[in-house]
Amino acid sequence: MRNYLLIAIILLTATSCATLKPADKAAAKPASSSRKISSNSAASVNLQFINGIEMNQEKKTTVHNKSANNIVPAEYKTVSANAAFDIERALPIHFIYAAKLGVDVESITNFKLFQTIDDWWGTPYRMGGSTKNGIDCSAFVNTLMLAVYAVNLPRTSREQYETVAKIDDADLSEGDLVFFNTRGGISHVGVYLANNKFVHASTSGGVMISDLNEAYWKARYKGAGRVK
Repeated sequence: MRNYLLIAIILLTATSCATLKPADKAAAKPASSSRKISSNSAASVNLQFINGIEMNQEKKTTVHNKSANNIVPAEYKTVSANAAFDIERALPIHFIYAAKLGVDVESITNFKLFQTIDDWWGTPYRMGGSTKNGIDCSAFVNTLMLAVYAVNLPRTSREQYETVAKIDDADLSEGDLVFFNTRGGISHVGVYLANNKFVHASTSGGVMISDLNEAYWKARYKGAGRVK
């Protein structure tokens, strides 16, 4: 009886070990393999995701820096009013000045002109001044025309009036000069932009954009001229 019991115990132990060991191995192998695949997959996905963010961030930073540093993009280095314009590549300055002039964004093609205006915008008026601390009307016109059109004009508005070729109001176009009598003779000048708007250094508001149809300017308007 004792022999039978010993044999039964041995058989039971052997069967139990044979059953458990393969099960343990089978359970351990898939778990290990699963962890390895999951880890590699996650690493691959995370790497692509992080790289994607880095690439996008670098692209955004480049565009932002160009705008912040006032670097003129190559496609905007034009003074032609008829140049092709892609609105999808428009910068904030295009929308700002299109709104100020009451024109379509596509018509703001002379980037250098509006960048120069923007650089001087709000500069206070100062008789005889020619810097960002203060500038008068003729000095501003001279500065703008030199920077944008490479044209060097005489110092005073009266001398500028005598230099330009007189044109009819109906022929006014971007870059023409408009003259006014504010205190006797030709005493004020601005640069025509579009839609009856002109930019100038005003005694009341500094460098700004005004409308030829405003009562004050309409009453004092003396004519327009084009640089020869």
